[in-house]
Amino acid sequence: DMENLHFNTAVARLFELIETTVHAIAPAMPLGFMTGDRFFEGYDFATWTDILAGPDSSEVLWRPGGGFYSDEALNGLVGKSHDIGRQVSQLPASVISIQSEIENFPYQRLKKAAHTTALETAAHIAAGCTGTAFNVLQPYDEPLDEYEPLVSVLHKARPFYDLMAKTLGRSRPQGLWAAWSKDSYAAAGIGTDGWPDAVDGSVMVGKAGEIFEIGIPAAYTLADARITALTGDAPLALSEDELLAVLSRGVYIDGPALERLNAMGYGEHTGFTVARYHDKDCIEELVPHALNGPLSGRRRDNRQSFLWWNVPAAELAPSAPAAQPLARLVDYGNRQVAACSSGVFKNTLGGRICVAGYFPWSFLQNYAKSAQLKSVLRWLGRDTLPGYVASYHKINMWVREVGEGRLAAALVNTTLDTACDVELMLRTTQTEIGVHAMSGEQTTVRSAGADGVYRRFVLPAMPGWQMILVIG
Repeated sequence: DMENLHFNTAVARLFELIETTVHAIAPAMPLGFMTGDRFFEGYDFATWTDILAGPDSSEVLWRPGGGFYSDEALNGLVGKSHDIGRQVSQLPASVISIQSEIENFPYQRLKKAAHTTALETAAHIAAGCTGTAFNVLQPYDEPLDEYEPLVSVLHKARPFYDLMAKTLGRSRPQGLWAAWSKDSYAAAGIGTDGWPDAVDGSVMVGKAGEIFEIGIPAAYTLADARITALTGDAPLALSEDELLAVLSRGVYIDGPALERLNAMGYGEHTGFTVARYHDKDCIEELVPHALNGPLSGRRRDNRQSFLWWNVPAAELAPSAPAAQPLARLVDYGNRQVAACSSGVFKNTLGGRICVAGYFPWSFLQNYAKSAQLKSVLRWLGRDTLPGYVASYHKINMWVREVGEGRLAAALVNTTLDTACDVELMLRTTQTEIGVHAMSGEQTTVRSAGADGVYRRFVLPAMPGWQMILVIG
């Protein structure tokens, strides 16, 4: 009875029927599938790939998708790239043709600018695709004249896409992993009476979006992670081996994830407990610490009284002598509410922990907080991040190792302002990089110095909502 089959099993049996039927007639015919970032499907891409390939290992094509249909909210472009990055990360290396679907439904050209469509294509390649399938023309028997400007823009960008696909290939993005997994949705809400909150996408995919926006590169698997970010119920979806791997490296944790970890028996490795939560009148103040440097005393007020973005602030209590506070909470009368609202700890596994109790995922984009967070993340990762943006800019980036020790990075300026004097830090010994613009312009940039294992490169001005590709 198909109704009683697990969804994965139903899809597998359907694919078996398709594969045997098609390959009995055309043995070498490639087969493929289009997916979305849908956790109820089980994300069993490797199994489905094997079935579609058949006994003769025929080519399998893939089309990862997501929802971004107009440019009224441009952040959705990068969000879809992360959706696609997660999907690509679950495909075996044998899948080479991975074309994102650029869908401009309902195909009214003014709903999404030609520039937006061109940039979206590049961003999805940066996240892991090797090409693009354009679903952008209206399906009716009408003149297509209105689409000529769009096709012209895509034609001009084609050399840039080809360069990205050739350079990046099937290499994998490295950086901060938001600790999503195929089981994230199933694990959400365990121990409560309700169904997992499907409206909150962070139940499945983590909450690191703003961290990525300040120039920290994204990774989509534990194997490619240099740092892990844990929120809420995310620990419940990881195996014991995975959790020990996370805790023995560098991990950034919020209050609810800290409580989950401690309840699961990992308290000796976290260094802190949550004493209580405060839901009003709290301001974060950085305290003297080497990781805060000259930023000590700087404050961040995210106005908890605005109920539609209220986030309870965790008051932390050190549970080990080595736990050190990074910030405290004060109120609007300048009175201390909590001596510790975030802190760091080195555990016996060799791991480095940062627990962030005050708005750990949102409103991170004032200068002091973004600079402090980059300092903390470098410390957490022991300078193993392949690269990051050191300057005060809003830039999403993906960094890939593309062979022979070379790095390539795709950067998107995700504001309307031109970004000047962007400082890109790359973990390389090379002193020159090539900077390629979508327009076809190429610039060679020499290193402006080093900071430990990182070389500093000051990039040419980046117009708003444009991408560049950096090749070592």
